Amino acid sequence: MTFFHDLLHQVGAALNLPQPLEPNNRESCTLEVEPGLQLFLELDATQENIVVGCPLGEVPPGAYGNRLLLEALKANGATAAAHSGILAYSTLSHQLVLFEKTPLAKTQANDLIQLVQRIVPRAKQWHAAIETGQIPPTPQATAVGGSGGMFGLVR
Repeated sequence: MTFFHDLLHQVGAALNLPQPLEPNNRESCTLEVEPGLQLFLELDATQENIVVGCPLGEVPPGAYGNRLLLEALKANGATAAAHSGILAYSTLSHQLVLFEKTPLAKTQANDLIQLVQRIVPRAKQWHAAIETGQIPPTPQATAVGGSGGMFGLVR
């Protein structure tokens, strides 16, 4: 059993899941958040990082799809410090996807559970919005230094 397999078993046990989390032959497993919303826990191509990802819904062509992608970009900038996932567009499935990476070697079961707990509320919000043809509200970005202005510069 690999470290990743053991980590998934620990996460499943800590969450009191009825069945253990088991990766498939591609080192990926699925965790159902709610009906229609699933998280994927998998190793990246280098096998050095765990990727926690969640397909949120199909991005339709047209004005709504363009606005959805624009708001996703804005949301990425506004929530970067919270580490609640990165919104990205999948050209393979034409879906908006929320994901976050964490180094495999430095991740314990509790770390992975906390990562999932940070991502799930955002995934639910964006998934529900896409299902209803809405755009979720984007939090406003704050200046790092508190001095205001772009890049924290003062006029």
